[in-house]
Amino acid sequence: MNRRHALSMLAAVPAAVALPALPARALHWTDIPARLGATPGLSTLNSALEASGLMAGLRVKTASYTLFAPTNEAFAALPAGTLDDLLRPENQSALENVLRGHLVLGRLRSDQFLGRRVQITMANGSRIRVDGTRSPAVVNNRARLLGMDDEGRNGIIHVIDAVILPG
Repeated sequence: MNRRHALSMLAAVPAAVALPALPARALHWTDIPARLGATPGLSTLNSALEASGLMAGLRVKTASYTLFAPTNEAFAALPAGTLDDLLRPENQSALENVLRGHLVLGRLRSDQFLGRRVQITMANGSRIRVDGTRSPAVVNNRARLLGMDDEGRNGIIHVIDAVILPG
């Protein structure tokens, strides 16, 4: 069964907690990078996306993405030296792979996983498991969803409390 068909079969579930509100002028008119910059606690992710070279792609108006966005605290909780190693220029491809493991091509609203257990294919080809039957919903039995459905012009952001590492 393909991803598109699997997601279309999911029933609607009431929306979840929203992220901190942006100024009214920005609502639904900003892209993912602008929303990341306006959301407190996501500056490490913002910097990592810039360092990986992925930020330019997230600015494309005609594309559509879903980003499972780890908080600054999630990055700080990585084993000592992990983030520093990933941010080294010679490790750009590894950083890009980690960050693509947080990115879905297409919009994935919380009503497509709340109340259900689903597997989602990420932009790096890996698959994550979202257990939307738990409160809060959990990704890969580890990362809790702290905020959901921050939607903008080219995508949706769901904030999580852990970094999803490959493997």
